[in-house]
Parts: sequence; C-alpha cells; structure tokens
Amino acid sequence: AIDRARVSRDISGMGRIEWMMSHTQQSVAVANDVFYTDAVECALMDDNRGAMLAGLVPFKEAEIQEVLQSLYTIKPSGLQRHLHVALCIQDIAHRDILSSLVQQDPRSVHDFAWQCQLRSYWDVPKGAVDGVVRAEMMHRSFVYGNEYTGSSVTLVWTESL
Repeated sequence: AIDRARVSRDISGMGRIEWMMSHTQQSVAVANDVFYTDAVECALMDDNRGAMLAGLVPFKEAEIQEVLQSLYTIKPSGLQRHLHVALCIQDIAHRDILSSLVQQDPRSVHDFAWQCQLRSYWDVPKGAVDGVVRAEMMHRSFVYGNEYTGSSVTLVWTESL
C-alpha cells in the first residue's frame, strides 16, 4: 500500500531524486500525478493563468533533465533505473499536456481542455492524518485503490498517448 502521509512529508524535506529513490515506483508515480494536478490547478486559478501555465513547461523540462542527469551520475541499479525511466516518461507526458494547455488557453479548472485530462487528487478529510487518492476525468471520479499502475516502458511515444 502507498504510505501517502510519508510520501507527502518526505517530498518537502529532500531533493526530488532522493525522494524518488526512497519510495516504490507506484508511490512515486501516484504522488507525481497528484503534485502535477495541484500545480496545474493552482496556475489555472491564478489571475495570471497564461503566464503561470507557461512557466510550468520549463519547470517540467528541468525535472525531466534532473531525472535524466541522475541516470548518469548515480548509475542506478536495474529497478532504480526502471523507476527513473518511468518517471521521465510520466514527466514528458505532463510537459506535453502543459504545452497543449498553453496553446488552448483554458480559462479555469472547469474548461474542457483541462477537464478532459486524467487528474489525480489527494483528498484528506478534515482532521484526518491520511486520505485517499481520487482520479478524475471529465465529471467521472473514482478512488484509487492502489491498483497496479504498470511498469513497462513505453517504446514509442506518439501524440495520441
């Protein structure tokens, strides 16, 4: 199971690569999606949303470069290398969606351009220590139940992914 409280607490106290290496691939992938969704929605709710969204693209590029660079500097083991590649692919997808959103210029979190994306939210009930991850697309929502997210590497990347 994903220790959501630990994942959330750890990210604030260490670098991204160190954080990534101290958690399972499933935890990293889910948390990365949640952090991405939160960043995009904060940008969309800002009065200067166009610039905020556009600013997330180079930020995501920097995260991709950081993961790629760490492949060469720390020379991870087989499983750790797999985690690096999976996170890099996820970050590339996020970057591409961000680039598309910048072009589409959504006006709010309710705009179709954002609503048609798969979004992940970390819901923590008031007064609780832990919560649940909820995935949404359009007006459909389901609670993430620690389902296996897959670990195979995408060999071909196309615009349709």
